Amino acid sequence: MIAITVFFSSTSYVVFTVLDPVYEASESILIGQLREDRENVVIENTNMLLASTMDFLRSPMVKSQVSEDLGIPYQILDENTTVSHQERSQLIHVSVHYPNPTEAKHIVQEMTATTVNLMEQSFGVTELQVLGNASENVTVKRIDRPFVNVAIAFLVSVLFGLALVLMSVHFRDVIEEARDVELDPDLDLLGSIKPNVRRRKLRHLKESQKFDIEGEGERVRAYK
Repeated sequence: MIAITVFFSSTSYVVFTVLDPVYEASESILIGQLREDRENVVIENTNMLLASTMDFLRSPMVKSQVSEDLGIPYQILDENTTVSHQERSQLIHVSVHYPNPTEAKHIVQEMTATTVNLMEQSFGVTELQVLGNASENVTVKRIDRPFVNVAIAFLVSVLFGLALVLMSVHFRDVIEEARDVELDPDLDLLGSIKPNVRRRKLRHLKESQKFDIEGEGERVRAYK
């Protein structure tokens, strides 16, 4: 029982530890100038810059560069990076999901900075601005649910505990009932004994100076 309890607790701790938390770091890129009285030509150019910048953010060129600079596998960047843009907005939002909040900050900052630099070098664009240049301006929040991790750890540990109990019962080489002998062809069942001695009867026997035990074909007398 102690071993099962220890195993149960250890499994819960290990599963809870393995289930990493998920943090989301967000950064925004401003395209052009935030002005309401813009001409049609300026609006068209801004829309083109928006589309081009989003293409750069999603391109393997930027992700490969960030992967090389930070030493993070390309596939992880590709699977955990989201680029979004709302209609009639000059902001492009970049979000990164990562188990470490500090690393999530670095990734999203590197993604936006690399994109802006490539746009400036490739097209000579100077109308791009990363809003959260400083590390403290980058928004980071935890998006997973810790109690769900606890519930999963508890469920897995319960299943492991039940499996351990069933295995111990199955492989334990002990005969507990008469039918266990009947199922074993190498053993013969001669009879069964069902003890039915009550505690009060035992006390009465102890108080007496002598008691008799009758067996088959003989009589034995024992004294206290």
